[in-house]
Formats: sequence, C-alpha cells, structure tokens
Amino acid sequence: MENKDTPITTIQELKDHLQIALAVELATIPAYLSGWFTIRNRQTTEMSCTSSGASP
Repeated sequence: MENKDTPITTIQELKDHLQIALAVELATIPAYLSGWFTIRNRQTTEMSCTSSGASP
C-alpha cells in the first residue's frame, strides 16, 4: 500500500483500494449484528431511534 496522499492513477490501484474497502465493510457486519442481537428490548430501541429520526 502506498502513502495515503498518493492519488489513484490506474484501474488496478482503484480495484485494490476497493477490494480493501469492501473487506473492511464486510468485517464490520459481525460486530454490528452481535451488538444488535444483544439488545434485549429491540422494539423499544427501534421506536426510540425512529422517533428521533436516527436509523437503528
């Protein structure tokens, strides 16, 4: 991986960066699901999030 200030100049570099970004996004799913499933009263949480305008 190059310096973070180096611009992406080739299609291969773009593919490499997108692959890493996808891996990071997919790696966060288990943590979010684990947190979601440990909430005891999800209905109340969903209602409070909805009424405040935030998404769950």
